[in-house]
Amino acid sequence: MKKITLLLFLLTFCFNANSQSTINITTSGGSYASEKWVNITTEVDGAGNQVWGQGDGTYGDGEGLIDEDISLAPGTYYVNCYDRYSDGWDGTLITVTDYNGSVIGDNGGESPSDSSTVDATSSWETPADELEASFMIVVPEGPSCPATTTLTLDAVTSTTATISWTDGGTETTWEYVLEAYDSDSDEPSGTAYSTTSNPLSVTGLTANTSYDFYVRADCGGGDFSNWTKGSFSTDCDIADGALSHNFDTLDNNDFVVDASCWSVVNQGDANTWGLVQNSTTLN
Repeated sequence: MKKITLLLFLLTFCFNANSQSTINITTSGGSYASEKWVNITTEVDGAGNQVWGQGDGTYGDGEGLIDEDISLAPGTYYVNCYDRYSDGWDGTLITVTDYNGSVIGDNGGESPSDSSTVDATSSWETPADELEASFMIVVPEGPSCPATTTLTLDAVTSTTATISWTDGGTETTWEYVLEAYDSDSDEPSGTAYSTTSNPLSVTGLTANTSYDFYVRADCGGGDFSNWTKGSFSTDCDIADGALSHNFDTLDNNDFVVDASCWSVVNQGDANTWGLVQNSTTLN
């Protein structure tokens, strides 16, 4: 019987190394996650050379559901799905996508199962006994100009922000766009500016305002990477001057200062009230 901020942000994106191409393997849903294990080989049914294996690559290591980026040379491979009880993947699905997010393999959209149980124990037995499916993937060539990754908000004030990123390749020039926050946008609509600075400091921002930041690598000769996007909010302005509030209506618009930034709260004593800055980070 068997028993997933730029909010002050850190965003991670897929990227490609030179002569390599990044794919993603995600296993999800179903039951008994701890029984699932995946590897990639050069021949069908786990034969040939193993080029990647879940965990540390040892058979059965790191068993469980995964969402993992893998860097491989372009070519044809086989994704092999194993189950420690050899009785199918219990509804768990597997999807393999390329660096553009296009599906290059998913076992036909079905939960892997060879419909035959040959297990004698609950431990990992021979790979041939535990194999549930083996399907082919073709890893495409990576982009000629790899995208940047790992955007980080290093510092922010009410009017400035410093942002850094990890190079996708060996580029030393980038284009960036800073514009109003738009949750539905994947590419910028504003003017792109060239920079050789990483980290990059931007100034002249408006307090308590949400922004989108886009950056892409400039590999020369008109060859650009895809855009990488992150979002952040600037700090509130300093509150100075008198405060007033109508405690009968509890209407935040009664505040003299920006009510979206500041709240008057009781600090444990009916006669003691304090000014607290509200959160301005994005979800």
